[in-house]
Amino acid sequence: MRLKFVLKPPLITPDDCTEIQAKQLELCAKLYDGTERPVEVVLQGDGEDEESQLMFLEVHDVVDADSGEVLYDAYLYMVDSGSIFKHGTLEEVAMVIQFGLECDDEELGQALEEAMANRTRLTQAATTSPGQDGGEDDEGKANEQ
Repeated sequence: MRLKFVLKPPLITPDDCTEIQAKQLELCAKLYDGTERPVEVVLQGDGEDEESQLMFLEVHDVVDADSGEVLYDAYLYMVDSGSIFKHGTLEEVAMVIQFGLECDDEELGQALEEAMANRTRLTQAATTSPGQDGGEDDEGKANEQ
C-alpha cells in the first residue's frame, strides 16, 4: 500500500469545517490532553489558556498514491502530535505522539510512516531557497556553508 499526504486549505474558523471535520477536531483535542472543548476553542483558543487551541494545525487528505482515493483524514498539530482517522469517520486509525507514529495495524503504520517522511522531505525542499542548500548557485558554482 502506497499512501500520500495531500495538504488541504487551513481551517481557521468553524465555518471552514465540514460537520465531520469539526467533530474530528474536537476528538483530536480530547485525545491530545483529555479535555473536551468545542471546535471554536480548538481552532481559535479560549482567550485564557493558549494550550486550549491546537496550534500549528495542518489538515491532510491521505490518499492511495495510485488511485488518488481519499482513505484517511490526518490532523497534525502542536508540532509533534496528530490524529489520523478513517476518511469521513471518527474512527482513529493512528496517532502521532512526540513525532512518533502509533498504529495497531503494522502494514498501515509502515505506509503512513513512509508517506509522512515523504511529506516532511517535500516540505523541507519547498522551504529551502536556491543557493542555501550547499549545492550550486545559478551559475553552477559550489555554495559555501
